[in-house]
Amino acid sequence: MTIERVGVIGGGLMGSGIAEVCARAGGHVVVHEIGARTAEAALARIEGSLARAVDRATLAPSDPSLILGRIEVSADLEDQSDRQLVIEAATENEELKREIFAGLDRTVTDPDAILASNTSSIPITRLAAATRRPDHVVGLHFFNPVPVMALVELVTTVKTDDAVCD
Repeated sequence: MTIERVGVIGGGLMGSGIAEVCARAGGHVVVHEIGARTAEAALARIEGSLARAVDRATLAPSDPSLILGRIEVSADLEDQSDRQLVIEAATENEELKREIFAGLDRTVTDPDAILASNTSSIPITRLAAATRRPDHVVGLHFFNPVPVMALVELVTTVKTDDAVCD
């Protein structure tokens, strides 16, 4: 499966970095934030990161506008409905993450969509249990700073479908 539409839940340090690398890879990204202020802050983090990449000559001066053109921010979880991959990068609070996964389970319409968490401390099995599709839930643990660290850990569960891993 080719993933073209990505959702990121949370636009903090990790979420904004994840959104940036997904957009750099050509994906259309919708970043979910709780309000306009935090959404603006997420975009500002991405813009700053892209500017630093241009300063380091790891991006061409024309690239940031193309990358930013592939990123949207929204406070409405329904804007994640058509995503093929949604990566949760909210604060490390299990109850909050379980609520997010339950909401994504209701919202994301593609039965093959992958729901992922960037958590490094909460068992993926517990997050997957908040959904009706535990076979499509994985951990995608990015390392900080995301745009610089070319490393992602894939965390599966005993229920994760092999196709999801692929």
